[in-house]
Amino acid sequence: MVGQLQYHDDRSLRKGKLDGQKLTFEVPMDDGGLLMFDLTFDGTAIQGTCAGTGSGGEKMSAKVNLKRTT
Repeated sequence: MVGQLQYHDDRSLRKGKLDGQKLTFEVPMDDGGLLMFDLTFDGTAIQGTCAGTGSGGEKMSAKVNLKRTT
């Protein structure tokens, strides 16, 4: 799986995998950090978590909840 994430500029996705309803991928950051997404699609929404580390080793995490509006 390949793709891009748009956040101020384009980011390449890597190690993307779709297994049934589970979607996982990584997004390397310009500063050397890395974001790892672990998501599930239930037919109407994509939900899950994003975890990562910044260039200084700081830990980051977020909940992800995406729904189509139209």
